[in-house]
Amino acid sequence: MDLSPAMLREARRLARGRKNPRFLRGDMRRLDSRGEFDAAYNMFTSFGYFSHSENVRALRRIVRAVRPGGRVLLDVRNLDYDKEHVANRNWWKRGKRIVLEEHRLDPRTGVVENRWWILRPERGTHVGKRMRLVVYNPSAWRGMLRHVGAPLEALYSGYDARRYTRPDRSRLIVVGRREA
Repeated sequence: MDLSPAMLREARRLARGRKNPRFLRGDMRRLDSRGEFDAAYNMFTSFGYFSHSENVRALRRIVRAVRPGGRVLLDVRNLDYDKEHVANRNWWKRGKRIVLEEHRLDPRTGVVENRWWILRPERGTHVGKRMRLVVYNPSAWRGMLRHVGAPLEALYSGYDARRYTRPDRSRLIVVGRREA
């Protein structure tokens, strides 16, 4: 499920020839499935774009879509890491384009506000984008998952399945298991 038609097109392209993939366009806050899936995955910081109460509501619906005993996995930013390591300004090149980023984090609320300017020198133009995201630490994830009926089963520090012990990496892989 994704809200973006472009992302769904790419998923369909990548899934050509695979058996039974089903793609849905929609908003995770309105997910109506109940116990239909063995697991749910939310990847690449696709969680946290709403108010805290809406984020909890979305998490509740994601958990509800998974059968009892099924797992929910979220790949998110780690607030404890970001408090110490994320620069307020950054830039990088992507092909011919230059991306300038301004990053503001309120460590008390976990709200991140980003502004990007994508410079296209070959065209002499630029595009500006804004993003607001709520980032949580492991303690907050533990409480939210318990609250929505999928107690925390594991925390990892990245894609290599290294158990989380301290905030030394930007990624946080959160795994909860739905209660009966």
